Amino acid sequence: MPISHTHIFDPNTNTGWNAAQLSDFEVFTSGNGSGTVSTDLAVGKATSESSHTQAYASSNVTDGNQSTYWESGNNAFPQWVQVDLGSAQSASRVVLKLPVGRGARDQTLSLLGSTDGTAFSTVKASATPSTPPPATRSPSLSPRAPSGTSG
Repeated sequence: MPISHTHIFDPNTNTGWNAAQLSDFEVFTSGNGSGTVSTDLAVGKATSESSHTQAYASSNVTDGNQSTYWESGNNAFPQWVQVDLGSAQSASRVVLKLPVGRGARDQTLSLLGSTDGTAFSTVKASATPSTPPPATRSPSLSPRAPSGTSG
């Protein structure tokens, strides 16, 4: 599915904290043929956000360091973070990682995609994956063809 911007939307649910948090936002393409290596299309890319608190800016989600993270303003849902991939890319998998050292939680998320950064379509509808304690903390979302427009 070609996308140039990916957008994570947290409507209002996070049982572990009163703000949205995300440490890594990874977008992968698997390439063609055998022996190809997945490439994280999001690492080092520009980001934007609905809000952030203290030093926890959205640029932390593409720095490749799970110890840094984006945190939205407290008690102010809905919240979102967006990554600009620079050009339309064919994504096969999105991995979201939560900050290291946080307890288990449920956080409702939606994944949206766009080719222009303005008109977004739902890639993965709202879901509330139970996020395990710190060891793994990597829920995966598999993109599918867009259905409907959201913004």
